[in-house]
Amino acid sequence: LDKAAGLRGNDQDFYHIPVAGHTKHSEERIMNMVKVCPPHEAIHREHVLDPTILEGFQPSEWGPSYANHPAVLNNRGPVVPFALYLDAAQYLKKDSVIVFVLCDLLSGSRHLAAILRKKDLCKCGCRGFCSLRPALDMLRWSIAALAAGRFPATDHSGKPWGAADEHRASLAGLPMAVSGAVVQVKGDWAEFSSSLFFPT
Repeated sequence: LDKAAGLRGNDQDFYHIPVAGHTKHSEERIMNMVKVCPPHEAIHREHVLDPTILEGFQPSEWGPSYANHPAVLNNRGPVVPFALYLDAAQYLKKDSVIVFVLCDLLSGSRHLAAILRKKDLCKCGCRGFCSLRPALDMLRWSIAALAAGRFPATDHSGKPWGAADEHRASLAGLPMAVSGAVVQVKGDWAEFSSSLFFPT
């Protein structure tokens, strides 16, 4: 699958986050380095490759949830509306993953941001929160950069860029092709309860 999707050999395209969890090889909690795709980078790439997405965009058609969004109020240029989607997906009879996707509501395209294997989630009694928190932190950081319309100056934990992210450090503070506002969070109630920790 990696070969068919062109993912092999493109390791620098991924962003790595440390995620607490368990594996079948260790009974104790360990830190797994999980590859993710920051949404702001995917959105920037999409709009650089196809600037026509914004043609005919009418902000007034998107209603008060868009018009009153801080990202819309704080930016002079067009702000693209997005939806954050999350859900569980089963890929084996006894195993599934949690999928985080950012949807461009103008183009209809979907950008995979992160996948967490449920079997590898932390089992310290936190209901998986120790594993989900880093992914949610990464999404918060990336969506904040998208709202500002500029590439982030630090990594998702607020630390200076390391040597492995030299190409990201070179973009720090530069304007992106578009700015954006997440106006919807989509998923079923089971996922809101288990992954976002709302009441059941």
